[in-house]
Amino acid sequence: MKLFSSKVKEDDFIVFFKRHAGIGVECSKALSSLFRGGGSESFKLIDKLEHEGDKLCTDVHKLVDRTFIPLFDKPDILALTNYLDNIPDTMKTIGRKMVIFNLDKSKERESCLEVARRFCQCIEEATLELLRVVDQLPRFDHDGLRASVLKINALEDKADDLLDESLARLFNDLNAPVTVSMALWSEVFHLLESVTDHCQDAADTLMSIARKEGH
Repeated sequence: MKLFSSKVKEDDFIVFFKRHAGIGVECSKALSSLFRGGGSESFKLIDKLEHEGDKLCTDVHKLVDRTFIPLFDKPDILALTNYLDNIPDTMKTIGRKMVIFNLDKSKERESCLEVARRFCQCIEEATLELLRVVDQLPRFDHDGLRASVLKINALEDKADDLLDESLARLFNDLNAPVTVSMALWSEVFHLLESVTDHCQDAADTLMSIARKEGH
């Protein structure tokens, strides 16, 4: 049996990247639905998509192992795959917390759900922009790539500011006791912000690949 295959096509990697980025977009829409009353049904969809993303991640790792000269540098392929996989992984963790702990029924639900929806808007925009870049592979549009990376970075900055705002609102009374639901909402807000971090990581990796490819 040959360790490396000469039959691996460049398109094989591209198909995996595009589907992985698409899963991020689909998950972001399901996450928005979850915070608008979608509940367990939205979480089931996120869970299904996350499992598909895990399989894609495994398939890419296997493809890298049996490819002698891949489309891009192997460390870049694995880094991009892992960052793309972190996006649905984190959204699944958010959904699990919401469903298991019934946070949509907590005392803070109205104000916290409103903030969560604002996070979701940032996430939807970031995942869509990331998919727009990935859809251009294996070639990069010089100006388009940089514009997309800047937009994703701006959305990550917006999510950072929203995290500060949401925590300040959640813990506005320093003398009040911290409830379990408040602590859980704090975790959810941090996780929501981290999804935009993962989008930024993936976008920065694509920028790095483009530079190596001379774009």
